[in-house]
Amino acid sequence: MAHGGFRSEPIGAIRLGIVHGAYCLGCCFALMMLLFVGGIMNVLWIASLTILVLLEKVVPAGRVISRISGVLIGAAGVWLLTPRGLIGLRPL
Repeated sequence: MAHGGFRSEPIGAIRLGIVHGAYCLGCCFALMMLLFVGGIMNVLWIASLTILVLLEKVVPAGRVISRISGVLIGAAGVWLLTPRGLIGLRPL
């Protein structure tokens, strides 16, 4: 609604849809990529991400949950980039 709200004319509705779609893509592209890759690889990853997002939105301490999960995911990424983390990922 901050971008002008509902438009009754077709061109206005299409423009509003494009603006909202660009905003959604801009703020959620990382989650969309995770869901795409996770969905191809494992349904449990999708369920885990869904539960995490649900907790962030529903629980009163959602901001705390999102910050803690962000730090943990960032730490896991850094660990995977270290030689010790890469050694643990060798194929059997």
